[in-house]
Amino acid sequence: MKKIFNELEHTADIAIEIYGKTLSALFRNTLTAFYSILFGLDDLSSLPKGQHEYQMMFEEHGLEELLHTFLSELNYLFTVKYTILHPVQNLMIRKAPNDKVILRLKAKAVQPVPKTLQEQAIEIKAVTLHQLKVRQEGNQFTAHIIFDI
Repeated sequence: MKKIFNELEHTADIAIEIYGKTLSALFRNTLTAFYSILFGLDDLSSLPKGQHEYQMMFEEHGLEELLHTFLSELNYLFTVKYTILHPVQNLMIRKAPNDKVILRLKAKAVQPVPKTLQEQAIEIKAVTLHQLKVRQEGNQFTAHIIFDI
């Protein structure tokens, strides 16, 4: 399996770089990376499968803002509502006529997350804006994110 993210050296927080052939793949891989870091997993195959339909939609002025909002919502869902989104059924990114970028996601929600997973999780205090970057190099998208732990 091709590596979808790398953990980078960082003094106190967790920094990662994520890859995707398309923007939708990049955001999907970001969700995978987030849960992998949160639960200390190499892959998500051991996570329980959700039973409840869950949809979200965000509209932001740029890709960095959209990625920050998306990850902040994933962190909120877990921290406050003990909910994770697994598996993702559909994730689309598109440009809106008003120069904004829209994310639409449909997934199955695991709620509540089993107590054993809650206890296994690290605390991610925030998704930082510091050095947050989304770029395209050739036919690959890359994102750089730092989590405050």
